Amino acid sequence: FSYVASDAKVNKAVLTVRAPSTSTTYGASPTVTPSYSGFQNGDNLASVTSIPSCSSTVAAASPAGTYAGANTCSGGAATNYSFSYVASDAKVNKALLTVTAPSTSTVYGLSPTLTPSYSGFQNGDSLASLAAIPNCSSTVTAASPVGTYTGANKCSSGAAVNYSFSYIAGDATVT
Repeated sequence: FSYVASDAKVNKAVLTVRAPSTSTTYGASPTVTPSYSGFQNGDNLASVTSIPSCSSTVAAASPAGTYAGANTCSGGAATNYSFSYVASDAKVNKALLTVTAPSTSTVYGLSPTLTPSYSGFQNGDSLASLAAIPNCSSTVTAASPVGTYTGANKCSSGAAVNYSFSYIAGDATVT
């Protein structure tokens, strides 16, 4: 018998790095923490010489909506692995804006003046950021008799790209 030596080539295994889909609320940035598949022979991240970094094109100021392929990873290196990267979507949900109608006290013969308060604005937003400013009204009028009217002051009809609305009614007292 005669034996002839030859070279053996071992190809790198493919390590798939998948950026997760994220869902955040307007005003918050997503955290992109990848998952890995394809490690061989009991290997784990300790076998990687350069761990991939992940990020998103979505930021705290990104408007509500869905961003295709916004979450990505890159930059991995390893002796025994080649890297395959899978991007994913990022969803930004509307933030909750709470509109509170004031509780009022008026003298019989006068109608209450309603100036609501707001909580939940993000990123330095203000009333100017709303497509429609909520309307406030009261069931109490100048002709309402003396008394207390629970939940008589109410706001509604706000609209905005980045906000959903929660309304809290206020009481009215006529003296």
